Amino acid sequence: MVKQKKCYFFSKNSTEKDLRWNGPSAWTIADLKSSYGIDQLLPYEDFWEVLSQKSSPETIFYLPFNSIDQIDKSRKDENNIELLLLKHPVKSIPLWKQAITAIKELFPLAILNNINPLMTELRQIKTPYEIGQLKMSGKIGIEGVEEAIKDTRPGLYEYELEAIATFYYTKRGARGAAFAPIVASGPTTYTVHYEANNRQIKKEDFVLMDYGCNYNYYASDVTRVWPASGKFTEQEEKMYQCILDARNAIIKAMKPGVSFGELRALAYEVYKRYGYADKELSWNGYIGHFTGMSVHDVGNRDDSSLLRSGMVFNVEPVLDDP
Repeated sequence: MVKQKKCYFFSKNSTEKDLRWNGPSAWTIADLKSSYGIDQLLPYEDFWEVLSQKSSPETIFYLPFNSIDQIDKSRKDENNIELLLLKHPVKSIPLWKQAITAIKELFPLAILNNINPLMTELRQIKTPYEIGQLKMSGKIGIEGVEEAIKDTRPGLYEYELEAIATFYYTKRGARGAAFAPIVASGPTTYTVHYEANNRQIKKEDFVLMDYGCNYNYYASDVTRVWPASGKFTEQEEKMYQCILDARNAIIKAMKPGVSFGELRALAYEVYKRYGYADKELSWNGYIGHFTGMSVHDVGNRDDSSLLRSGMVFNVEPVLDDP
């Protein structure tokens, strides 16, 4: 028996009012097959009927067994949010659980498999197209932060530096932020996910900006620290140079087959050389994260995990010495 693969896409049917208010939709695309590989576009109302026609009682269904991650929230973040919301007295059951329950009721003999491991494997290895998008996202992300650095002066508010980077991102073609921008100065720099960005910057402060853009649905993540006065103290410059050298050591060593444990060990050697052996890489050996369609993209960063060709990793070791 020859298996035939067909892709059916279900969408809310666009009325004239929908098109007038919201613009073009999937229903206005001339050739979905050549553009997106979709064989047939169908309205939501036909979903269960078509599924019943195309499935046998013991069909194997592949479904996500947790919420879908967003560009600014990893799958882990979404799972944590769901766990918190379970404590809420009126929060409804997540959509993915509702979908599984409905499938089980209609097809009690069906086999339900988690599609996330397959999707994770696909997403970890980027295509040349994806790598090109991520390079541009990273380039724009870096340049936006550089613009904020150049315009920094005491008396500005943190949100003004945010606005400078945001304006640059938009001007260069990015369609928004990859995550809520962090612009922290003075005592707020020790707040990991500080997002108020409303403090006035003083001359003796140094500024931390953690920001990135969403370019064609691919995220960048850029973190930089600089003095508002334009000059580091001796201690600040030492810390900065330690982080820079650790980052460069990691990047230089990155190639297929190298483990994350090896990368952490290289960075730690740099920390020790600068007299920060007690830090053991701040944040329990943190050196960065995968990035892609989510700023914290899917992938295992355990010591034994190996780099593979096509992976994209954001290198950002931390040295926290309040």
